[in-house]
Amino acid sequence: MEPTTPDNKAYPQSSGHFRLPTMLMIAVCGFLSLFLAGCSGESELAAEGGGIRACGLVTQAEMETIIGRPMQIPEEKTQRDSTTCTYVSTEETDGTEYDVMVSVSLFVSAHGDADAAVAYERYVTSLKKGAGLEMTEVQGIGRKACWNEDVRQLTVFTDRHMLLLSAGPGGQGTLEISRRIVDTALSRLPK
Repeated sequence: MEPTTPDNKAYPQSSGHFRLPTMLMIAVCGFLSLFLAGCSGESELAAEGGGIRACGLVTQAEMETIIGRPMQIPEEKTQRDSTTCTYVSTEETDGTEYDVMVSVSLFVSAHGDADAAVAYERYVTSLKKGAGLEMTEVQGIGRKACWNEDVRQLTVFTDRHMLLLSAGPGGQGTLEISRRIVDTALSRLPK
């Protein structure tokens, strides 16, 4: 078989020395587009002060599915490096009224400790001493997690962040539902 050369009629009319840079350019552009697409999620989660946007971790549609009720557009508040996203239930568009309004708040902050276990112990100890709250350890979520049934609060520590979820009242404030919300948030939280 005859090699393909610029003199060969089967060869396209471009010269060979342009093919490598063109192919390299295409490869670099492809890599950058994949890289930048992968980074876009974190920039969408960035809040003022360098924190994480809590409302970017769980969408309104996901919250409605988990809670089982329509929710208003969430309200997000940023304070230094922490954010809180609050969802409040609405009435059905068909006029159905519920006996209890549901409120869900997700707080996200960097915990500042080198280890999640240290941050967890400091948190649990301060709640017990300061507010008299006993937290029950929860296994299998984040690096360390705890729950308080009285205030219906799930707190989860990752290597870098603390997530605190309060949901209630009523059946929406269970550990199972809180865990589903936090699992959704953790899947989007930067490592």
